[in-house]
Amino acid sequence: MSSGLGVSAIQHRNNNRKKKHSRTRNENVSTIKNDEPPLPLPSDDVEALLSLGLYLVGFGETRQGSSIIRMRRFRAFFGVGPKAIKSIHDDLNRKGHKVTSDKLFMAMNWLFTYDTELVLSGRWKLNEKTIRESVRKVVQQVPMGG
Repeated sequence: MSSGLGVSAIQHRNNNRKKKHSRTRNENVSTIKNDEPPLPLPSDDVEALLSLGLYLVGFGETRQGSSIIRMRRFRAFFGVGPKAIKSIHDDLNRKGHKVTSDKLFMAMNWLFTYDTELVLSGRWKLNEKTIRESVRKVVQQVPMGG
């Protein structure tokens, strides 16, 4: 199983986020700022994209399972396979939209599952406003229909 550079970058970013966002008990979660640098999408390696997508939704490298289970889990969260995610990412960047991998995965997750901001906030470990703005921006850039 190839984990790709994407998972390591996210683990490093999440460790920094924990340090940066330690809150007192009375602080509201929605006040957390998300000013971390954007994450690049891994290469065309399907295994790296699978690993990154599953890591982002809470499946660490040790919990990702066999290749069949990994693909089923990936599709359960994003509705399509990793090649489709890469194609959408490349298409958006070709059209001049700079979309980061984590924001694209988040938008694809919302489009497929249609979870509320509160649910996405827990899954993606971001505040509701960041979820709303990020998903809206990516979804508006994705061409719909034929």
